[in-house]
Amino acid sequence: MKIARRKIYYSVAVLVVLLVVAHVSLPFVLHWYVQRTLNKINGYRANIGLVTVNLFRGAYAVRQVKLEKTSGRVPVPFFSADAVDLSVEWKQLFHGAVVGQIGIDRPTLNFVNSPTPEAAQTSIDKDWMRRVKQLFPLKINRFEIFGGDIHFRDFSRQPNVDLFMTNVHVVAVNLTNSRRLSKSLMAVIDATGYVPPTGSMKLHLEANPFASKPTFSVAAEMTDVQLTQWNDFLRAYGGVDAAKGSFSVYTEMKVNRGNLQGYIKPIFKDVEIARWKEHHESVLKVVWKKIVAGVAEALKNQPKNQIATRIPLNGDLENPNPGILATVGELLRNAFIQALFPGLEGFVH
Repeated sequence: MKIARRKIYYSVAVLVVLLVVAHVSLPFVLHWYVQRTLNKINGYRANIGLVTVNLFRGAYAVRQVKLEKTSGRVPVPFFSADAVDLSVEWKQLFHGAVVGQIGIDRPTLNFVNSPTPEAAQTSIDKDWMRRVKQLFPLKINRFEIFGGDIHFRDFSRQPNVDLFMTNVHVVAVNLTNSRRLSKSLMAVIDATGYVPPTGSMKLHLEANPFASKPTFSVAAEMTDVQLTQWNDFLRAYGGVDAAKGSFSVYTEMKVNRGNLQGYIKPIFKDVEIARWKEHHESVLKVVWKKIVAGVAEALKNQPKNQIATRIPLNGDLENPNPGILATVGELLRNAFIQALFPGLEGFVH
């Protein structure tokens, strides 16, 4: 009996030592593995900070993640985040499914426009999703972003352009596309965001991620964006300056096996174009500003003091027909007959 007890004690002691060693060494092993995996994304270099492990949650977290372009001179990383947490989605175990979830805390995504490809940063290699999947052994069923920022930048323009949305919150569920976890085979993504000082964004998307051809529906809106906050963009690309006014845009789209139907409805309200000091400008820039101001005044809906149109979209997703004639008709109807109703039309049900 004493010998048997000793063997049990030794076995437990060895197990405890192995668990302690694993707990101590696992963060270093994961740090090496995560950085090595992310560095395989074509054209980008990854840097990560501390890696922490929680064996009870079946989770690990990567701190201070940064993904930077290796070619050209892009002064901001493509992606950065305070923390990325990968864990088991425990509540799905009650449904008999072993799946994972990802939580990203305070990420920043920088899209950079430039006349040269080396200095542009508008997309990432399609292989990046496969690399992310390699970071966790389970299929990812839930994805959530907390307090994110999205920027559109252009360092080649004067003034430099920086359009951004902050406090972005995204929740994506049923990404495994399983009836065991949901009543529907559709993955669902909901997102909200804030465009300082008064603008906001909402998005609802339902998609079949494993359909042979793109199949999804989306309803999104960005409302009450103050044009004065976008003056760097307006000056850089249009040579104009907004004294006041707001911008909203609404869109709904349905795509069934690659066939697109929907619309985009932009609305400008209370727009006033301020004049720059013309003696510092070229003749072409002065003429362009006067044309913009003249068109805005001519097409302004006087009772509502707004400019709006409805752009219908239809056809193959790879080559949608924007309905130019219908767009012009809606623009004139809004200007001279009635103002378009601000809001979604219930196209997507």
